[in-house]
Amino acid sequence: MAEESSSDGWKALHGASVQWPVDMPDDLLEFVVGSAKKHIAAVEDWQANGDDAVTAIKADLDTNWEPNWHVIVGRNFGSETTHESRRYCFFYLEDKAVLVFKA
Repeated sequence: MAEESSSDGWKALHGASVQWPVDMPDDLLEFVVGSAKKHIAAVEDWQANGDDAVTAIKADLDTNWEPNWHVIVGRNFGSETTHESRRYCFFYLEDKAVLVFKA
């Protein structure tokens, strides 16, 4: 796993720029980033089909890591969430911000 540290609170992990510290085990984080990369890359027209990618990421998590996951993908948004311990991450894949948490 290639890892780059940054003093501004971000780390390059699994091909994403992850907000650090992350509240998620590494195996789960790797799964989340991999799922997001796969489903986001498959979308050619984000405005028309972006919801399909978000739904697919959530389905992957609900199937493999038990329900009830929440997935938000966008470019400019803020959030304040309550989540299960060790079940939260926020990262960037190119121009897409991805927030994933379990409640």
